Amino acid sequence: MQPATNDRRISGPEDDRVPLTQAGRERLLARLEHLESTVLPELSALLRSPGSEAEASAAFARGIGETERLSFAVRGAVLTRNLPDDPDMVEVGELVTFSVPDGSVDSVLIVHPIEAPLDDLRVSFEAPLAAAMLGKRVGETVHYSTPTGPATATIRRAMRV
Repeated sequence: MQPATNDRRISGPEDDRVPLTQAGRERLLARLEHLESTVLPELSALLRSPGSEAEASAAFARGIGETERLSFAVRGAVLTRNLPDDPDMVEVGELVTFSVPDGSVDSVLIVHPIEAPLDDLRVSFEAPLAAAMLGKRVGETVHYSTPTGPATATIRRAMRV
C-alpha cells in the first residue's frame, strides 16, 4: 500500500495491514475462497483445452493476481472495529451521514479501496469525498471535487460499523 496523506495507517509508515470492516472482510474472504476452489481450477482446466489457451491464460493470470491481492488483504487485515475510535472524527470504517447544500442527506461507508467495490454504500478512502472527510469532525463542511465541478458536504454523523 502506497503512503498517502489520508490513508489512516494503523501504527506507522511500515505498517501494511489493511483496515477492513468485519462484513467487508467476510465478503472478501468468500470471494477468495470461490476463486481458489472454483474459478482457478476451472481456468486451469481450460488451459489444457486446445484452442482456448490465449484467453484462458489471460483469465488465469487475472485470477491469480486477484487471489494474491485478496489473500494479502484478508489474511493481514485489521478490523476497523478494533482500531481506536474518536466518535466525533471521521475515520476509516465509519458510516458517515452528510448533507449537501440542496438539503439532501446521504451516507457513505469509508473503507480501504479493496473493499469499496462490494456495494454502493462503500466508498474508497481515496475517493475525493471520503478523502476530504477523513480526519474532520462532525459539523464540519468539506470541499471536494466531482466530475461536474467543486462540491461541499457537511458531516452530520460518523459512526464506526
